Amino acid sequence: MMSFNVLTATVTDIEEVLNNGTLTSEIVVTEYLKQIDRHNGYLHAVIAIAPKQLLIERARFLDQERAAGRVLSPLHGIPLLIKDNIATHPDLGIDTTAGTLVLVGSRVRESASCVSQRFAMSTGWLAVGGLTQSTLCHRRQTLGRWFRGHSAVGGSSSGSCPGVAAGFAPVALGTDTNGSILTPATRHDVYAMKSTLGLISQDGICPISFDFDSAGPIARSARGIAILMDVIVDHWHMPTVAVAPNKEVDDQRDEDIKAAYEKSKSLGAVVKQVLITSLDELVVDGMSQLQRVMGEFN
Repeated sequence: MMSFNVLTATVTDIEEVLNNGTLTSEIVVTEYLKQIDRHNGYLHAVIAIAPKQLLIERARFLDQERAAGRVLSPLHGIPLLIKDNIATHPDLGIDTTAGTLVLVGSRVRESASCVSQRFAMSTGWLAVGGLTQSTLCHRRQTLGRWFRGHSAVGGSSSGSCPGVAAGFAPVALGTDTNGSILTPATRHDVYAMKSTLGLISQDGICPISFDFDSAGPIARSARGIAILMDVIVDHWHMPTVAVAPNKEVDDQRDEDIKAAYEKSKSLGAVVKQVLITSLDELVVDGMSQLQRVMGEFN
């Protein structure tokens, strides 16, 4: 039996050995489960793992389908990790908690559209486990203690990118609002992509901002990214408000802002017109603020 290196194997590598019969999906899944068992106690990248027997039975079924010439996609029989804010039906054996104790024990009615049973059955991927995500505080942030700190994983996809880097699976699905995929990807030397808003359905994904949230793939190669995107991109879900101006909404916003200014004036506030300097024009200590911000993300 040929072995493979879980730390370096790409989706393409695994697809090749599965197609030529060198390995089976059952063996592949078992090896990734062993890697999770060896290192997750330290890394804490995976918050929940589907029951092993369920995974093995699914892998054996997909091996039988492959042997019969029914290969559903390049992801057929290949393990996938899913971020914990993406809803997974209890039948998959993985809870959905969005990284919070408040949702422990909750049961979603159905999986998110991007990991639904229809996708699972049409592509043949194996959902191995749910991934942790870092806490996110929008106030009183201390530099060095959040995603920009020296040893921080870098954003809320803090299980997705380390999980792939540590060889827990060759591919994972994360989410991004403002760097939650891309920042940890740069820190863990993995390929990743935040997809265009609306390209992947957000149905069933715990939101931060409907205007900026997007699911996206993490993998060990660029082709792995492309393969997962082929699976999860269903059709265009771009919100109308994001692509078409709405005069009524714009007028209401302008009137509300004017009303707020007038209210402030009536309460004694001094309201002045100001010119806002762009980030690249604002220089402090010889460095533009745009350079400073980008330096903190790198």
